[in-house]
Amino acid sequence: MKRYMQLLLATSTVVILLHACAKKNDYNTFDTTQYAASSQQYVYLKNSVNTQNTVVINATVSGSAVTALSNDSLSLYLNTTKPVSGAISGSVVTDESLVTTYNTANKTSYTLLPSAAYTLANNTGLSVAAGASSSSNGALLKLNKAALVQGVQYLLPIKVSAITGSIDISTNQNVVYVAVNVPLANTASTAKPGGYKQILYVEVNDNNPLNALNYNLTNSKTPFFDVVNIFAANINYDNVKQKPYIYFNQQVSAILSNRQKYIVPLQAKGMKVCLALLCNHQGVGFDNFTSATGINDFVQQVKKIVDDYQLDGIDIDDEYAQYGTNGQPAVNDSSLVLLTKRFREVMPNKIISYYYFSDAVSIPKYAQWNGLTVGQYIDYTYQGSYNRYSVPSMPGLTDKSKIGAYSLNLSSPQTSTSFNTNVNTVKTNGYGGTFMWYNLGAADQVTLSNGTKANLSTYFTYVSNLYYGETVTYTNQPYAKDY
Repeated sequence: MKRYMQLLLATSTVVILLHACAKKNDYNTFDTTQYAASSQQYVYLKNSVNTQNTVVINATVSGSAVTALSNDSLSLYLNTTKPVSGAISGSVVTDESLVTTYNTANKTSYTLLPSAAYTLANNTGLSVAAGASSSSNGALLKLNKAALVQGVQYLLPIKVSAITGSIDISTNQNVVYVAVNVPLANTASTAKPGGYKQILYVEVNDNNPLNALNYNLTNSKTPFFDVVNIFAANINYDNVKQKPYIYFNQQVSAILSNRQKYIVPLQAKGMKVCLALLCNHQGVGFDNFTSATGINDFVQQVKKIVDDYQLDGIDIDDEYAQYGTNGQPAVNDSSLVLLTKRFREVMPNKIISYYYFSDAVSIPKYAQWNGLTVGQYIDYTYQGSYNRYSVPSMPGLTDKSKIGAYSLNLSSPQTSTSFNTNVNTVKTNGYGGTFMWYNLGAADQVTLSNGTKANLSTYFTYVSNLYYGETVTYTNQPYAKDY
């Protein structure tokens, strides 16, 4: 059963690119020159960690202390789009006013990194010699983890200041934003016997994801759901920059920009919160990237979102792409595999799951290439043909505990008799307790297709009894859609 598309209402993610040239036509080879530098000459700011204009540093906490940072320092260099004919020099400075600019553009809520938490040294006299395109010396930012407070997301904008020499400063890459995410110490866990996972999708156009808090195992008080997928961000195409980008509609934007209200309570109970990525009828998706550069650009966009909103991962939903339309390439054999591989490389500790649906052209043919498989890079896959037993065929994923062979549409579930039969088939065939539950609402009682009433907690209890030896209790504290 297909889900309906997201309404296109509001943009929230801005991605910077120097210039994009025309696409190549060899869709099975990876051309790293797909995105070329501008022919105009200007100076921009480059950091030593990545090629983006945002650097995200994640803190590790224990008790009341910040114990480690993913990076405690980085260097910043002046770069030019082509070698300069005469030497230039300049400096970089922090600009606290840009925190508001960033938050407004990205719908985030970062706090200015306090001066006690960093030092910025060697930030003047950065020089680019004649014939060169990068400064030989760099400014050095060092972070002081002792000055960081748990539960705060910090941002430090550093921008190019005065330049001596005849060259313009870039207007869109003259700032590097250093984000420092400090989580709260949290020992809560949803771990249950057997390690099986209950995956919940929530159509945030209709329903509040906080309703996942209503269902807990009766004796242990453990949350029934392990992963909550926010459905969904869209993959759109930017005709000016000639590349795909991530788009949020009004509802998704409201959830992410108010993470303290809608995301943190779930994470505080041990649940993982992920963002589903859904194609959007614009000819682009997961299966038609034509260059390693294009893949990396898209992956960095996604990673930035995961870091900005402190999410626990992503879900790949390869529906509605309409590959080969809108002037876009058809699918190719390598795109999906290399994309998931790159996702895993840049987000090694995040959840990457795959929504397996019959519309997805990537499976199983396009999920394996040159000895690599999608299955070796993802954590779970589950089928989206609701209310029936069907085993996803995902190359490279053989652990049956990570394969969801049954899913239930909670807004229109099948009868409990049919449900119980399907669940028993799942267990008999050894596919464990990894189930996908679609679109939880505020009410426990729902109407079945035959017009009778049923309680969702009864369905959850059947699975919980079978796999965990416990019933599920509904706490009856419904959360309305209030955004």
